[in-house]
Amino acid sequence: MCLPFTLQCKATLILIILLVVAYSVARDALLILPWSANSFALNKDHDIVITQNNGKNFVVKVLPTSLLMPQLTLMNVRTKDQH
Repeated sequence: MCLPFTLQCKATLILIILLVVAYSVARDALLILPWSANSFALNKDHDIVITQNNGKNFVVKVLPTSLLMPQLTLMNVRTKDQH
C-alpha cells in the first residue's frame, strides 16, 4: 500500500528524481559537463591517468572490486593520494 502523499509532495519528489537523472546522464553518458571523465590513459609509470573535460588530470589506482568482462567494464578507481 502506498503512503498517502499530497500532490505537492509527489510533484516535488518527481522533480528531484528527474533532476538527478538528467545530471547523471549529462555527466556519465553525454559527457557534456566540465568534470566528466573524458579519457583514460596509461602513462610510462604504468599509472592510469583520467582526464576531465576541463583539463584536470588525476592519477588513479584501479581497485580489485572492478569488473572486467568482454561485454561490460566497470572500473572502480581511487586517486593515489587517498587511502
